[in-house]
Order: sequence, then C-alpha cells, then structure tokens
Amino acid sequence: MMLIAGMAQTAPLAAAQVGEEAAYQRCLSEITLNPNQAFDEALIWRDQGGGIPARHCAALALIALEEYAAAAERLEELADQSATRAAAQAMRPDMLGQAGNAWLLADRPDRAYSALSGALALLPETAPARADLLIDRARALAAQEQWAAAEADLSASLSLAPERVAGYIFRATARRFLEQFDAALEDIDTALALDPERAEALLERGILHRRAGRDDAPPRDWLKLLTMTEEGPAATAAQRNLEMMDVDLSKDGHGDGAAAAGHAR
Repeated sequence: MMLIAGMAQTAPLAAAQVGEEAAYQRCLSEITLNPNQAFDEALIWRDQGGGIPARHCAALALIALEEYAAAAERLEELADQSATRAAAQAMRPDMLGQAGNAWLLADRPDRAYSALSGALALLPETAPARADLLIDRARALAAQEQWAAAEADLSASLSLAPERVAGYIFRATARRFLEQFDAALEDIDTALALDPERAEALLERGILHRRAGRDDAPPRDWLKLLTMTEEGPAATAAQRNLEMMDVDLSKDGHGDGAAAAGHAR
C-alpha cells in the first residue's frame, strides 16, 4: 500500500534518539511483512515508553489491517498531541495527511476534508508537500460532488507540481462534471504527453470523446487501454463502456470482459 510504503521517510522526524529511530524503522518495515505483529509490537513498545513513534507505527499498522477509521482517529489524536512537542511538530502535516487518506479509505470524505485542510494549514503556501495534499483534498471534495472546489484544489496543486500526471487526470474529471469539456481535453492531452500509456488518462479521454459525440474515438482509447492491461478499475470501466457501446471485445482478443461499475457519466 503506497500510504504505508512512504512512511519510512518520516522516521528521522519522528525519533529524537538513534535507538528510537532504529526501532521506528524496524516497526515500519514489519508493517509490510506482518501488520498484526507490527501492531502488537508497537503497543508493547508504547507501553515501554516508545512515545509518539510507537503510537504512530501502531496507527499505520491499523491502515494495513484495513481498520481505516480507527487508524484515522489515532492519527488525528497524535497530531493534536504533537502540537506541544517540538521533536514531533514537523510530523503533524504528515500525520494529518495520513489521517485524511485513511478517512478516504473509510468512505468518510467529510472527515478526510477536515484532516487534509488541517495538514495544509500547517504548511507554507509554496511548500512542495502541499501538491499531494491538495490532490487528496480534491478527491475528498469530488467524493462529495463539490466539483468546482475540487477543480480549484487541483489547479493549485498543478501550480506547485506541473509535472504531476494524476493532477491533470483528476482535474479533467472535475472539469467534465463542470461541463468544461475543452479544458478537460486539454488536461488529458497534457497528461498523455507526460505519460502516453497512463490507463486512467485513456479512460477519461474516451469518456470525453463520447460526450463530444465522437463515436469512433472512445473505442480506440479504451481498446488501447485494454491492450496494456485488463486489470484494475480503469480497465474494468473501459470494458464496461465498450460493452455499453456494443463493441465486441472478443474480436480484439480481449475475451468477453465482465461488466463492472465504471466511471463514464
């Protein structure tokens, strides 16, 4: 899980002593191998005086165990308690960002928005870390169908990180729901210029072409997507959309492509 994989980078900020830092790194590594054991060991370490690093590792282990709401609550509490501890203050934006992502996984976009807004408030306007947080907050806004606000966050993110392919794809989706189709296509063209084989971009461009009435273009994008991969949400949505257009997938070597919930609107 990407949310867990990147956490080891925050270890120097979390541990004041070399011994604590080593223990924190071991705990984080254990999460990817055995999250149940990592959680149990983090609690033992906490009871032995492990403090914030131990409690942080326990919260991240809960994410790996798919206990998303419990993890988010722990992370928010930890961020609040870290406000008065100089050694941990630098980790507060990370903790709140992790809490926001956990709330998204828990299907609580309202709580995600609050946590991510808290993380953003702790960072300078030009901080590079804001780019990812703004994308995540836009996801929370999109989940609540607040497309204009999502588009604004994505534009702010891209001003900080103009090479971020995901930002262009998500903004294209927001602009599609805002019926800004030309601007959405420009975003997708930029995304595909940066990454010509990005499945989500091909899916979105097919949807935009279909909305524009270009009946031949959507199948081309979706069939290209399926030549690259037949797994994942984008491929599932492409298969479903092709079936809705009565495109015979078997003639293109893709089998019957079981229908599933897609992204086209």
